[in-house]
Amino acid sequence: MIIKNDKSVEHNSTTDNQVIDETSKKPLFVVDQEIQVTPTGFKEYGVFCDCGNGYTGLLHISSITSKFVRNVSDYFTIGQPFTAKIKEVHEETKKLSLSTLAFNLESKRA
Repeated sequence: MIIKNDKSVEHNSTTDNQVIDETSKKPLFVVDQEIQVTPTGFKEYGVFCDCGNGYTGLLHISSITSKFVRNVSDYFTIGQPFTAKIKEVHEETKKLSLSTLAFNLESKRA
C-alpha cells in the first residue's frame, strides 16, 4: 500500500507539472498590464479590439481620454494597433475592459 501511495503522488505531481506547463504557454492578462490591441470595430460608445489569443476588448469612449470625445474614429483607425491598459479581465468570456487614459491621446482631427 505504501508503494502504491508513493506512485500516486509521483503521478499526481507529473500531472500538476503538465498543467503548469500548459498554463504558462497561455498569455496571462492582468489588471494594469499594457498590451498591444488592434481595433476591429467602432460604435458610438467605444472601440472593439482584438487583444490576441482569442480575447476581445472594449475601450469605452469614457476611457479614451479625459477630454470630450465626439467620435472614436478621431483617435483610432481600424486595423492600426495601439497600446492600451487593462482595466478588467473576464476569463470566462475572454473579454477585456481597456483604457488609454494614462497615455494622454490627442485627436487625429485637431
